[in-house]
Amino acid sequence: MNRLSDNRHLTINSLTEWLNVAAGMLLAITLLFPFKFQRPALFLYGGTMLLDIIVNKRYAGVKWEKSRWVFAVMVLSYLCIFIWHFFEDSNLPHYRSTIENRIPFAAFGLLGMFTNINPKLRPKYFAITMLGTGILTSLWLIFVKIDIIHNPPHSFAEYQETFQNVRIQYVNAHMTFNLYMNFAIMFSLYAFIYSRTKLEKAAYISGITFMYILLLTSEGRTGFLTANMLIFGILNFYLIGKDKRLAIPLVIMTVVAVYALFMNHTRVEDCQVRENPRRAIWDYTLDLIQEHPMLGYGVSDGRKTFIDNRFQNDRFMKEYFHQFEVFGKQNDIYSAHPHNVFINAMLEFGVIGLLMMLFIFIYPIAVLRGRKQIFVAITLFIFGMQSGFEVMGGDLRPIFLCWFLYLWITMPVEKRSYKTKFV
Repeated sequence: MNRLSDNRHLTINSLTEWLNVAAGMLLAITLLFPFKFQRPALFLYGGTMLLDIIVNKRYAGVKWEKSRWVFAVMVLSYLCIFIWHFFEDSNLPHYRSTIENRIPFAAFGLLGMFTNINPKLRPKYFAITMLGTGILTSLWLIFVKIDIIHNPPHSFAEYQETFQNVRIQYVNAHMTFNLYMNFAIMFSLYAFIYSRTKLEKAAYISGITFMYILLLTSEGRTGFLTANMLIFGILNFYLIGKDKRLAIPLVIMTVVAVYALFMNHTRVEDCQVRENPRRAIWDYTLDLIQEHPMLGYGVSDGRKTFIDNRFQNDRFMKEYFHQFEVFGKQNDIYSAHPHNVFINAMLEFGVIGLLMMLFIFIYPIAVLRGRKQIFVAITLFIFGMQSGFEVMGGDLRPIFLCWFLYLWITMPVEKRSYKTKFV
């Protein structure tokens, strides 16, 4: 009788774990698409996670490790939104949308501080779902929506423009798309390392290659550069590990190759970096920050100051805000932003905001070791590259950063396949 009771208990425990895994895979799929598709998956994942925490007592036996301090800072950065608001004069809709957009900082921060992760939630499941979603969605766009067989483009530029238009219409903007593809490459790399058969390894390499080709043909410059640095960086890491004498020639070849690929990208040719409107935005924002360098303005007053002072800077108006208004967003001018996560953190919370953001991006790499350190570094590199040109919100969703950091830091290290000598 006791054995039957124990078996039933194990079955319930295991069932809740696998339900959480299934919900996590569904959430990973929806990250490619607009938030309206992601919202139900978030509730489902949150519900199954809560069930798993209760049934399997994930709150018991939590060991505080140095790496968990990053979760405390994530929670603190979220609380700052409310603390600073007590001293703000405005209450823009942007304030309320920011509270919603940055919930992952609080949610995964608290989970990372006070719970253990579901041990069945493995990176390979994210590799499978994200690879599959990225590949199938891209093939659907190319062969169904573009119908490339019956309507072949006359040039690469025409293909790129057509793919961009249908992707925006049916899937998402290039920044979210490229971010998703680069993270799919990251998880697939992990799955490749831990795969045990040649068929699995071949499947993951094929998927990574397909993703890389898609990123090479994407109009997004940052995602394109990130993909090249990620792929070449992985190859260098592997080859230098084999023979350290290759380090200098490989690094030189990589710099030349990445530079050549990037500078021949169509959007880079059309818009050189020194002419990028973001430089005008950053200079303008840094001037505003000098008025309140230590504490910033807060989320609402920061955005209001950013917009309401625009007429005082002709270059800002000419190179950025004029285009913003021309594209039909006059009725939502407060959605314009500094186009940089770190500068925006200073605008909102001053030096304190910048230090918190730098802590999140640097501290985990400094305290972790081994394979966790490598994949946490890759996560922060991919998200950090986009952070240099966007602020967290619809196109740069915090869940990519917070969820993936939570996964890599808290999950147990898997035993590597004896045939794979990579990390």
